[in-house]
Amino acid sequence: MNSKGRTINSIKGEIHNLLAVLRFLPSSCPETHTEELMDLFQKLLVCSDVDSVDYWAPFLKIIQGPDANSAIKGVALSSIHKFLLYGFLSPTSDYTLNKIVNGVVQCIIDTYSSSDEVVLMKLLQVFLECLRAPASIYLTDASVWSISKRCFDVYERDRVSELLKKTAQNTLLQIFLIVFGRVGVISQNKETSGYGVVCLKKILLHLAHLIGYSDKSDISFKEKRCLGLFLINTALETAGENIGLHQDLISVIQDEVCKSLLLNSATDDLFILSLTLRVVFNLFQSVKQHLKVQQEVFFNSLHLKIAAAYEETGDPIMFQRSELALESIVDFCREPTLMLELYTNYDCDVEFANIFERLAKFLCKHAFPLNSSFNRLNELCLEGILAIITSISMRCDPNLQPSGEQMQDFREKKAMKEIFLKSAEIFNSDQKEFIPKLQELGYLPKDCDALAVAKFFKENPAIDHEKLGDYMGKKHDFNVKVLENFLGLFDYKSVSIDQAMRNIFKSCRIPGEAQVVDRVVTLFAHAYHKQNDIVKDENSAYVLAFSIMLLNTDLHNPSLKSKMSVESYIRNLQGVNGGDNFPEEYLRRLYESIKADPIEEKEVIRTIEHHEMGDMANKWGKVLLRSKNVDNYWMLNELLRQPAGENEKLMFDLLWESGLLGTLTSAIESASSPRAISDLRTLLVECSKVAAYFNMNDYILKLISILCQCFVKNTESVAQLYSTPRAFYILEAAVGSALVAKDNLFNAWGHLINCLLRLHKLKVLPSQLIELDDFVDEDGNALPMATTQLDETFFQYFRSSNYSQSASFISEEEPVEESSGIWASFVKYLGVPTNSYKTNEDILQEMISEVREKILTSGIHILFVSSKNLELEGLSSYITNLLQKCKVETDEISVVLCLELITSTVLSNFSRLTETLWKNILEVLENLICAETYTWTSERALVNLIRITVLHHEDYNGLRLSLQNVLKYMSQLNTGNFVRFGERLAAGLTILLNQGNAYFLYTADNWQTILKLLQNFVLIDKTTRTGLEVFISLLPHLEKNLDIDLSMFDNLLEIVKMYFRSEHLDPPLVQKSTEIIMKILKSIQKRTESETVCVFWKKTVGELGRLCQNNKHSIRVFSYTALQEAILNFTNFNTWAVWRECFDKVLFPLVIEPFVITKEMLKGVSEEKAQALRNEYEMSREKATSLVCQTVLNILPMVVNCSDLAGFWLRLVKLLAQTLKNKDEVNERSYELIKNLFLIMKNENAISEELWNETWVLVNLEALKNEVNS
Repeated sequence: MNSKGRTINSIKGEIHNLLAVLRFLPSSCPETHTEELMDLFQKLLVCSDVDSVDYWAPFLKIIQGPDANSAIKGVALSSIHKFLLYGFLSPTSDYTLNKIVNGVVQCIIDTYSSSDEVVLMKLLQVFLECLRAPASIYLTDASVWSISKRCFDVYERDRVSELLKKTAQNTLLQIFLIVFGRVGVISQNKETSGYGVVCLKKILLHLAHLIGYSDKSDISFKEKRCLGLFLINTALETAGENIGLHQDLISVIQDEVCKSLLLNSATDDLFILSLTLRVVFNLFQSVKQHLKVQQEVFFNSLHLKIAAAYEETGDPIMFQRSELALESIVDFCREPTLMLELYTNYDCDVEFANIFERLAKFLCKHAFPLNSSFNRLNELCLEGILAIITSISMRCDPNLQPSGEQMQDFREKKAMKEIFLKSAEIFNSDQKEFIPKLQELGYLPKDCDALAVAKFFKENPAIDHEKLGDYMGKKHDFNVKVLENFLGLFDYKSVSIDQAMRNIFKSCRIPGEAQVVDRVVTLFAHAYHKQNDIVKDENSAYVLAFSIMLLNTDLHNPSLKSKMSVESYIRNLQGVNGGDNFPEEYLRRLYESIKADPIEEKEVIRTIEHHEMGDMANKWGKVLLRSKNVDNYWMLNELLRQPAGENEKLMFDLLWESGLLGTLTSAIESASSPRAISDLRTLLVECSKVAAYFNMNDYILKLISILCQCFVKNTESVAQLYSTPRAFYILEAAVGSALVAKDNLFNAWGHLINCLLRLHKLKVLPSQLIELDDFVDEDGNALPMATTQLDETFFQYFRSSNYSQSASFISEEEPVEESSGIWASFVKYLGVPTNSYKTNEDILQEMISEVREKILTSGIHILFVSSKNLELEGLSSYITNLLQKCKVETDEISVVLCLELITSTVLSNFSRLTETLWKNILEVLENLICAETYTWTSERALVNLIRITVLHHEDYNGLRLSLQNVLKYMSQLNTGNFVRFGERLAAGLTILLNQGNAYFLYTADNWQTILKLLQNFVLIDKTTRTGLEVFISLLPHLEKNLDIDLSMFDNLLEIVKMYFRSEHLDPPLVQKSTEIIMKILKSIQKRTESETVCVFWKKTVGELGRLCQNNKHSIRVFSYTALQEAILNFTNFNTWAVWRECFDKVLFPLVIEPFVITKEMLKGVSEEKAQALRNEYEMSREKATSLVCQTVLNILPMVVNCSDLAGFWLRLVKLLAQTLKNKDEVNERSYELIKNLFLIMKNENAISEELWNETWVLVNLEALKNEVNS
């Protein structure tokens, strides 16, 4: 079966259903209905066109018939509904659909039973399907309006059930979604047939009637108001901006709708007020460009008035009303375009009040909590301020492309308005002395005359019209001249005389005195006649003008019952136009014009108070009249894609001048809810962002200073900080504000540093800010402080990545006691869990750990370690503030932290620092290092100066000079003070020297300083080790630098000799020292003649010889090694006197007494250990004997040829003989050494037979003699 067949069958089925009902109730319906249904059934048998209205007619007749009961009508409506749902109507069935609507609309249900309501529900369903049908676009305005009106009627029926009301309301909602959804289509194709603006206008008018429905005798009047508000809100949301395309709809909105909404502002019903405010918001979102005057009235009369009601009256009942109004204001504030449009359209237009300024002042004032209690109203005001600031901040982006032409126009308008307002205020407050005041400000020329004053009055719309009329109405000559010139400034050409009079009355209010009126009319007649030929002379113009004034009074004075007719008016003016009559048509037009539009003095309605609602018709009429004569409303949607400009800057200025800072300060102290705190934190950051964008550095300073001062006030102790959540969000706000304004902080850095130092004193800074770079020892551990107390301080306040606290500073575990007493009670109050396993110190550490984590989330470490991102001026301010803290702070811990920050900043930005900055930095470091009394600060200043110098002394000459000054100062310190700096100074110099580019140290003056430092290093036990490292680092440079005088080597050697002669020698250090003097000797050997080398050699072996006699075995071991190297490797001296001196002063004494065994050494020592000591003594003698023999053999030719060979040989033999025997036992080692020497001497025939005889007498060892002579 095809679709047409299915359609016919469906219609047949509905006919059968309806006929069955008619048969069941035969008395309720005439026979004609049955016959028509039977006829339709017969027609369907021949498959006629089912789209014909004929097939719908029987059903429609039953529906609209007065004799059918509701049950039968219900069945017929169900059939119609079914046909519509099945889509029996084609998209072009416009005539049929309109017929259906007209028929269904006439369905009358007069009874009030539940079954009747079922029928009405079916009726609503049919209406809705008619509008959903494809052919619904062809419905006429009358059809759509009748549908809507009938739905309203159903809703407004008496004794209707709640279900039917809700159904009717829902149906209206869906109808509005459909019909107002076509507003845009209507605007695009005005030729389209079907419903359009006409029905929409009627609907809007009906809604306006419902909104303003005030018949309180009707118990459902509130429900009707709510329905009207609900539906108009739906209409506005659905139509959106398209509704503004139709002037007829705009006219209704401007007049009836807005007037009814304003009347609702006086309601006591919070729900109605809430709906009203929402409608107002959507109204201005949709068609604000057409409601410039209305928006001003609403802001003044509705929003701001109600929002301020609670604080002004203190009435608790008003709290919720104020809350609703504020929520609506916040919604407006959240629209970024609207805030800028408020400013440009109102604050920049002299014809309007400064709405944005008033809004800003209102929000700042009412965000300020009363009695330190931050309530919901304060929170809403804060949200409003945040929304406004955010709307500005979101466009504070330099990446947006500027377009300054349009914005420049607004700036000029704002500036002109300020001039108008200021100059008008001067006149309005003093009409006698205003001229010199205006001249002083440049608003009037110095040679001011009546014309200039008249122009000032004519051009300044802010002048008070009443005071202007009083001034020009005075009889003084100057005032009269001003009036004459004022009237002469109007353009009367081609302007009707009544319109000319309207223009004048709109510019000033003429006093009612007859003389004044006569003078004004006379001067007006003179001016008007000069530009118009229709009046033949001034007198004629005078009479005509007066007649118009009299006519205006006659027609519009409510106390006059009898009104002048047009004929009487024409008759009264016969022969007054220079003896002739005015054209009758001309006078008729004047009469009708005055009758339709009275001449009135201009009255600007900016607000309508609640007590004035009774005169709403008159007041609102003046609002409408004003709305016809205002400039266009500037739509600024495009500006959202442009960067913020001068207008936004002025907007922010207005907010600031409105008390924003005081509001924020109070809110910081009193805000408690999480939402308020979050909003406040965001607001502070956004304010800083905007201020930074516009370079409002004073604003930033004030914001940061307040935040930091408040933070410091709340952080006297860790416990206070832990228990004050406010302090954390204040810190987050301060840091967030600083991060977005980092290049504009300048003096604000000082306040931020105060916060940092406070956190440091509490030991809760993140590790990123308290890790210090320091010099390390051979094992990689940081050098200890000068005292144990300083070491403990270090670990309390700072960390080092390469240093772990030694066991000596870790306290032993103590017995754990249960927390009790005041402290336990306090921590319990703070919410810190206490138990028997935790000491008070444990609890404190837990608090510190938790606080530190929160501090870390604030990002404070990012702020203070990201100096690379600062612009040069901001970087300079940051460093300058740190330097200032170093000068004024008395707490060492704080100064040290500032020093570390300065150093890290310098190292990160050294190439960007200016000459002035370098000088200031080095001045502070030098002053701290060279302070009169030693402090830890001095030590850290020295470390940091060296750190900077090591890395960058080649980049900036001032660093070298500064280090030289410091080294010179150090070299002059007494031992007690020097020892405090020694290790770090030595470590720093070592690093500097190891770099290989510290040639600036080798000048004569600097060399003397270094020598003095080296002497101090070596002679002070605590710094000897690091001092020797400096020696080792220095020597390679001396070797490479051939220009260095040899006296420097001699000085170095003398310093080492001074150490060797000190009381307490440390074997490892002595070993290092012997290595040093051997390097010195070798360096000299490479650089100079043998005679000079000989001098250094003698000094060297002399010192090594003394060391070989040291009581400590380890010292003797490496001393003998060094001495052996010095003697055996330096045999090229050809002077016997040098060698003889070496034997006599160095080698022979070693054989005679290798070292001294004192009583002290043997005291309390066991015999075994004493014997071991004596054995060691003999071994040392053997070693000395060996060295002596080796030396003789090395220089044998020189020995043989020396002049005192006999004396030398006999002394040598005598010493050697002493080593041969040990308690009558032959010392095998010595025996072999002497035998070897004797054999060589024998083979070389170096000595005479006589000398051999003397030798054997001294040796007295026959076995040795036999072996040598065999």
